[in-house]
Amino acid sequence: MPKITIDGQEVEAEAGTTVIRAARDAGIHIPHYCWHPRLSVAGNCRMCLVEVEGVPKLLTSCTTEIRDGMVVNTKNDTVKQAQRGVLEFLLLNHPLDCPICDKAGECKLQDQYFKYSAEDSRLETRKVHKPKNLDIGKHIVLDQERCVLCTRCVRFMDEVAHEPVLGIIERGDTSKLTVFPEKGLNNRYSLNTTDICPVGALTSKEFRFKKRVWFLNHEQSVCPNCSTGCPVILDHEDRKLYRMMPGQKDGEQAWLCDPGRLGFGFVHENDRPRAPLMRNSDGKLEPRTWEAAIKDVTRQMSDFVSKFGKNAVAGIYSNWSSNEEIFAFTHLITQTLGANLITSHNPRIGLVNSGPADELQIKEDKCPNSRGADVIGKSRPGGLSDFHQIIQDAHAGKIKAMWILDPDFMGRIPDKSGQKRIREALKKVKFLVIQAPLEREANSLANAILPCGTWAESEGTFVNEEGRIQYFKAAFPPVGQGKPSLEIIRLAATATGKPLPYATPYDTFRTLAGVVPEFKGLDYSDLMPEGALLGSGQTVAVPVTESAEDAVASPA
Repeated sequence: MPKITIDGQEVEAEAGTTVIRAARDAGIHIPHYCWHPRLSVAGNCRMCLVEVEGVPKLLTSCTTEIRDGMVVNTKNDTVKQAQRGVLEFLLLNHPLDCPICDKAGECKLQDQYFKYSAEDSRLETRKVHKPKNLDIGKHIVLDQERCVLCTRCVRFMDEVAHEPVLGIIERGDTSKLTVFPEKGLNNRYSLNTTDICPVGALTSKEFRFKKRVWFLNHEQSVCPNCSTGCPVILDHEDRKLYRMMPGQKDGEQAWLCDPGRLGFGFVHENDRPRAPLMRNSDGKLEPRTWEAAIKDVTRQMSDFVSKFGKNAVAGIYSNWSSNEEIFAFTHLITQTLGANLITSHNPRIGLVNSGPADELQIKEDKCPNSRGADVIGKSRPGGLSDFHQIIQDAHAGKIKAMWILDPDFMGRIPDKSGQKRIREALKKVKFLVIQAPLEREANSLANAILPCGTWAESEGTFVNEEGRIQYFKAAFPPVGQGKPSLEIIRLAATATGKPLPYATPYDTFRTLAGVVPEFKGLDYSDLMPEGALLGSGQTVAVPVTESAEDAVASPA
């Protein structure tokens, strides 16, 4: 492979690699605006100019391919002067509205001005003004004055979203970004343009003026709104989730669909139960302490097993549950409580409908852990009980008690006739426990409601459609007195006098990996930063760049 020297450092890269990419892979930053590692090269911002020894003029590093023996300078006086000139040109007519710009704090123009220029403007005439606050789509606002004409958004809509509705019109200092006549920026991937915009020209209506970015905290997570499992960063402050931003995928910033990244509203729904609820003798749900609720629930579940047998009590988990929750819940139902029936509720319906599948990101399965639920269920000796048989037995009065771990059990039944059939079956169950973060229709039938955290309030792992095990971390605690599902399961096992042999999500995953063959040899450290494939037993190694038995057998 060709070897080049960049700022005195020897760098080796494959033939055909551009200077800017070779430098970045070697940890050398070359400032840029128009270049993006996942888009075609435009070479129009000129910020990435470098000096190549033997060449009489500066070259754009994004368009210049390396050759063996090339010597590149990115920091000498000639390059620095060119960088200052480019920044002066870009800032010549740029509006001075940083204090009200949503990009403030993460704006490349701000950052590079202070790092590479920090000089006063020499403009003595009025700035050229352009239209501001233009509504160009369902989620997007355009400020033409702030645009530096990098064309990242234009190329994204053309090359990635395959809906070329953006373009640059006019010439010189009147050039501006616009949306095509009678078109709108309404593609399901439109908000990616705000991510890749290096300035505040394109901003999100949903996040606009909501929070200054430097107040936000950031946690690594996974989008739960389909089985793709896009890596995301949860931006939050004071127990409120403000936005989901793309994380790293294959060493680069991921793309996110609009429905997925905006589909976290259920985290802050007002009707989420704030405390454990138990139905009293008058038939009304009333708040209880966790100690009282857990004691009552486990006592009654155990009594039904003792009186009516192991096949009279059933546990149902879902493909919205984490691997750790599924594993521990199976242990709780089958080992701790001694019931025989455990199954998975695996509809392809999620809490957010992102629309039909496409070839880019969106999958038909709108749930985050269908693959994990399937793998763990199949690893149990004898497999899982049949979901429809359990519902049929409940309808016949054979199931006396049932514990459901699902964020929206009834809402995820695909048709109204199915909902009616299952509703009638649940009415026949004498003691129904719903462990969920939301208060939806099934809760009206429950004898006990145990409020658990959403995925944003929990720690654990999902397995996406391709079989990649992905780690997510809690951004903040559940609302009110709610607890993470795994903690509720642990409390329930402890209340019976048979505590789980693992306490934390980390310990649970380690135990799971010792029982379920596909997870063998893995722990959380193997899942950083981008996950590990089922059956790999080793880290999926990728570089990080700038830009984030029976219980299923018995593990005891």
